[in-house]
Amino acid sequence: MKRAAAKVETTIKDKIKAKETEIDSLERALDFEDKDEKIERLKTEIKALQNQDLGFKIFETIPIWEDYDFEAEEFDRSQTLFDAGKLTEDDIKALLITWKTYDGIPLTQELESLVLSDKSLITQNSPLSTHNYITYYADGKLYLMHKGFQTNHLKALLEKIDSDKHFNPTSIIAFGYHFESARLRELSENVKSYSNKKNIDVDFVIRY
Repeated sequence: MKRAAAKVETTIKDKIKAKETEIDSLERALDFEDKDEKIERLKTEIKALQNQDLGFKIFETIPIWEDYDFEAEEFDRSQTLFDAGKLTEDDIKALLITWKTYDGIPLTQELESLVLSDKSLITQNSPLSTHNYITYYADGKLYLMHKGFQTNHLKALLEKIDSDKHFNPTSIIAFGYHFESARLRELSENVKSYSNKKNIDVDFVIRY
């Protein structure tokens, strides 16, 4: 086990070194389209690699949060509203693990963090990282868990479906409490009506 872990750790270090070298090359290169975006994406990938746990993982069940209607599939105005603002980052991760397991993704399988960039908001005083939206992807499932999703993130998402041969979502799942109703309608209508180049039928699912 130690030998296997050491081998994986060496592979991860090699990947990180390669990405750092690529960043260094990009930073020295002349300005070109998407330069900052590529650098930011590489940094995000490095961070994900650095956070990989090579040891055993222990999963445990935790009580569901007070006032959280886990069975709800749609918004019901007659119900007492759940205060999603009190959720911590760890709470969101726990919910994400619950959902991915429910969707048939093994507990031991890591979700890939994918960055959607809102290029229209990037200025000298407001860097690319400020307007990134982090999503989570595995086995055709894309999870939108965080606040801050904007129209240009939707545009970036649709473009990624067309351009990235490794990205083939069949379901996009959003945590409804973190989205305005108008944004959810926009997402639903555009995802369902968009004729992507891969001819993938993409479902849009809202969970509360």
